[in-house]
Amino acid sequence: MQVPVCAMLLACGLSVLPTTWAGDVRESNPPLVEARDMKLPEAVRRAVDKGDYTAAQAAVLAALKDRKVEYRNTRDLNLAMLHEWMRVTGADVLGRYAAEEETKKEFLASFARDAGWLELYLGCGLVPAQKSAGMDVLYRIWMEEGGKVKNKPLAVALASCWGGW
Repeated sequence: MQVPVCAMLLACGLSVLPTTWAGDVRESNPPLVEARDMKLPEAVRRAVDKGDYTAAQAAVLAALKDRKVEYRNTRDLNLAMLHEWMRVTGADVLGRYAAEEETKKEFLASFARDAGWLELYLGCGLVPAQKSAGMDVLYRIWMEEGGKVKNKPLAVALASCWGGW
């Protein structure tokens, strides 16, 4: 059963993460959402670079241990979003997906570091749970556009719709 992301965030005790909508998807001035590179803790960065999302999830939880995630604390909020993405999609699912091809591992690392894209994905509606279908849609768009997705709001909408429920 799929549960909307906002319901899962509330159930986890996290405040509702803000959804950034940077304009009309018909705008002709891409990118609509600038990449916001997350400064990940070293243990998280190493695990993401290796494609080990189980270790990355454990490192994120360790970094957030005994901390209250607040909106004004960008670092903790970004880590909470990263954790939510790994939790919903499945850290083991992401690890298997990253192991399929080197370019998939590079894509997932790029996605995991981009706070703006991650925020859009989590806020888009139904995130495909415990499967890589949504990530696969985004990966194919990422590959087609040479590693730079120009219209991230449209890409995450497609991933939500085509990723299956």
